[in-house]
Amino acid sequence: MVIRTRVQSSLASGPTAAIWLDAGSLSGYADAIPRVSKCVDEVDGTRNPHSMVIEHDNRHLYSVYGRSHNIPSVPTFGWDYNGYALAGISPIISPSSGEPSDNTSLSTALARTNPNRPNADVLQTLVELKDIPNMLKKAWGRNMERYPSTARLSKASAKRALRENSDRFLEWTFGWLPLLDDLGKIMDFQGNTEKKLRQLRNLRDGGSTGGSAVVWEDEAISPLQSRFLTPLYAEGNQIHFQWVTTRKKWVSVNWIPSVPLPPQSDAGDEAIARRMAYGQGVTPALIWELMPWSWLIDWFSNVGDIMSLTRNAIPVRHSGSCIMRRTTTRFKYIGKWDGTGIFSVVPSRYPQNDIKERVVSGDAVPLPEINLPFLNGKQLGILGALTLTRTAR
Repeated sequence: MVIRTRVQSSLASGPTAAIWLDAGSLSGYADAIPRVSKCVDEVDGTRNPHSMVIEHDNRHLYSVYGRSHNIPSVPTFGWDYNGYALAGISPIISPSSGEPSDNTSLSTALARTNPNRPNADVLQTLVELKDIPNMLKKAWGRNMERYPSTARLSKASAKRALRENSDRFLEWTFGWLPLLDDLGKIMDFQGNTEKKLRQLRNLRDGGSTGGSAVVWEDEAISPLQSRFLTPLYAEGNQIHFQWVTTRKKWVSVNWIPSVPLPPQSDAGDEAIARRMAYGQGVTPALIWELMPWSWLIDWFSNVGDIMSLTRNAIPVRHSGSCIMRRTTTRFKYIGKWDGTGIFSVVPSRYPQNDIKERVVSGDAVPLPEINLPFLNGKQLGILGALTLTRTAR
């Protein structure tokens, strides 16, 4: 394996100058602003994916158009900006949320792209249907109850109302909403079957099928900053701006048959596609989904994603998986702060810093992992509702 480094450079802008209105020179010419690209990759003479890092560094922040000083009676005290380019080095802002590890990212992507992952597990839906009578009974009972008015609401009745509202939220989140979602997927019989049929034929005829999954996105913004546009600070020509760093992490997966897939008739292919789309009976993944509190464990681990890999309607394995990251920092113009000039600012159309990374996971098998992620608003609402219902009882 050979590590290769390539560097390319171009100009983001040519030499520029600020010119007095009386044709006098302000301070000579500014240096040209470069744009540098650096690529570090691995080479071994094959076409297999290799690890790689590409970084684009653009020092051009923005260009200014307009007039620095707006005193008509003394025009020689001002000058025109005609695309005057300003340069600088951009900072990379720290992320606002925790990035999942490569191991967790791989397990998440494998679970989402697995051809054996059903669109809707019919057996799981049938098992959950037994809860409908109790759910209807509880909903009907609440509708028949009468709560006291707000003016006569005692402490005990307030706790009761709070508990009942928490119960409604949990029943909707874990009962009605997943049930309606599964029923909607089951009803799309033709679309689900055709999608799985294409994957099956790609695996058998083409030898592989691919997919990708975004596992993490983040945006971090710096505090508001200001900058003078001219060396004449008494004019007060300042602008407000921020640095914005966005991050994205995704995984591409290639699935190949574990054993040669024998040819089937059209009816045989459709039967297999239906098993892929709607589940293939009792599997460890189904048992895990039906276990109480498995959803909470999945918030803090990748056990559920690993269990989903046990589905085996067709024998497949992943190969050549790659983990990708992209970190981009941009200059964001907010507006003019104060000053005597009249001008406009045009930010560079290129990001100031752009880093792309690729890490090859190959045929790596994800391992169980426990983590403490940042919980979103919905997850915090569920935990709050659970706390209220438990403490009220």
